[in-house]
Amino acid sequence: MENIRHHRDIIARGIYVVLMFINFIVIIEAAGLILNSLAHIIFFIIIMSEYLMDNLNFTNKKRFFRAFVSSCIANFILFIIYLSFTKNSKIIPMVILFTLEQAFTRELLIKVFRKNKRILVIGKEKRLDDVRKILSRENNIELESSENISHILETVKERDIDEVVLYSFPEDQMLSQEIIKLKTEGIKFIKYLNFMETYEGKIVIREIDNKWIISSEGFSIFYNKFQNRLKRFFDITAALIIAFLSLPVMIFAYIVIKIEIPVLNPVYSQERIGMGGKPFKMYKFRSMKPHDPDLTLEEKTKYVTKFGNFMRKTRIDELPQILNVLRGEISFVGPRAEWDRLHAEYEKNIPHYYLRQSIKPGLTGWAQVMHTHGEGIEHSAEKFEYDLYYIKYQNFMLDMIIFFKTVKTVVFGRGK
Repeated sequence: MENIRHHRDIIARGIYVVLMFINFIVIIEAAGLILNSLAHIIFFIIIMSEYLMDNLNFTNKKRFFRAFVSSCIANFILFIIYLSFTKNSKIIPMVILFTLEQAFTRELLIKVFRKNKRILVIGKEKRLDDVRKILSRENNIELESSENISHILETVKERDIDEVVLYSFPEDQMLSQEIIKLKTEGIKFIKYLNFMETYEGKIVIREIDNKWIISSEGFSIFYNKFQNRLKRFFDITAALIIAFLSLPVMIFAYIVIKIEIPVLNPVYSQERIGMGGKPFKMYKFRSMKPHDPDLTLEEKTKYVTKFGNFMRKTRIDELPQILNVLRGEISFVGPRAEWDRLHAEYEKNIPHYYLRQSIKPGLTGWAQVMHTHGEGIEHSAEKFEYDLYYIKYQNFMLDMIIFFKTVKTVVFGRGK
């Protein structure tokens, strides 16, 4: 439910940032300090730490205590740093006040934006399981189910339903009239395919056909020149900044890998498939000792070095791909480039897989931050469902969401 939460929370997050910045200004002035560049940097770090610790979720009340404790720790550290520069002890009581204001503002926004909902799912057991798995992540939603649509009017009213998920809309005129009546009374109806897009951020490929691809809205990445220029500008800017900031890390990684695996070059290349099916060489830091490339994913894990394991968790092993970004072979955000040896197999066995090569592959992507790592046709098919969602809905805002989720993965060494 990550994508719907990001879009749903964007207003709440904007309000939170504005309110906390106003409070921050008041505190700085009350302490007799100047709102200078250092103060702005401290505030930016506070907001970024809130995001990285997942404290900007205004729909989950269970996170309140954890958010308060983590804010206390982060604020204490940051304001101690600020105090070391300003030498003004008045800032200490202000920090306590600011932390309490954070907690109060979060609680207020949770009450405003968190809405309990009861959702009715009508359809077969397999689809019910899909919906149940997704909605189980939210603590403000109750799930009801039924395989029978014939008594929908009574069912919705008896169970006090807010939203109904249907596999398909009925052709029966009387049932259609009942659904229209319920809709005019404020009940939301959504098809299963649209539910998976809205709540899970993926397009279920077994539910679509060529007609859907042709008639469906979106896919502006194919023709929106402004968005594409903006994307390329971001690619170059982000790549140069990251290359500059990570240069010491890359030098250190190169040396450590050379010590761990002296017989091989620390940087290696793999043949990958890019935009338009064009092959290119993608660069990575070596994280494994020499091994048979045909081994399974599980068998390969024993060849991963200690530092290689750390690099994989923090994505350091992918830093050499900055060169691929600058060359224009890949974008910063997009579907991950697939091995040439696997691409043909996936294209033959996964419906509509050819769409994946219609845009540039990415250093990170929607599938990477939303789906767990794995191998095989089934895993690749599900990963492609997230990639197809990205291809359909790509815009600068979605790229920024993916970028910051990737930062969270790198900072905490976790993710998908």
